[in-house]
Amino acid sequence: MLERAWGGASGRRNLYRYFICERLDAIRLAPRRYFTTNHPVMTAQMLDHFFNRRTQLFASLDPAQAQTLHAIYDHPAYADVLPRATDRPTERRRRPRYTFRCPAAMRVSEPSLPGLVRLHITEVCSDEFRARSALPLPTGLSGELTVELGERVRSVVRARVLARRPGDADGYRFELREPDAAWRACVAKLGCSQTYADLISN
Repeated sequence: MLERAWGGASGRRNLYRYFICERLDAIRLAPRRYFTTNHPVMTAQMLDHFFNRRTQLFASLDPAQAQTLHAIYDHPAYADVLPRATDRPTERRRRPRYTFRCPAAMRVSEPSLPGLVRLHITEVCSDEFRARSALPLPTGLSGELTVELGERVRSVVRARVLARRPGDADGYRFELREPDAAWRACVAKLGCSQTYADLISN
């Protein structure tokens, strides 16, 4: 899309070349232990200092913005610092979920489906996950799931389709029968990490 819109532009106006082709030494992606999409980078004290004391930014946020902050900084240490989120889901407090973007494949024996169904995982927790599938999946479908949780971190588990997500044409909720050591270690690390620096530390 960028190439179509900007590929023919000259010099500094060529955004396709700037974003896709050129490598800039000053811009580097941070290393990731797991393929998470939300990375809390500030401690509770830092958030309080910059957004409650030095400025009043948190006080000016609407409920949806406050809820997004609670989803990213979902650790008890942040509860007293973040703005109130009136619609914060109770399920998140009971069983934390973490947003992900990673590939997976489920080996199934359903005649109407290929032997290997490709998935894109969007959320994980201790014994469930959410994923997208280009193919319609029947409720109750089960099989062996192979997930790339991070760089050289692979989990192989038994999974079952619980339900299609309401209002989401290709989104599904899955149950894990017995999470393996890699899955348990990933969720445990995410659960005890307050910031991005904690997440990538050993």
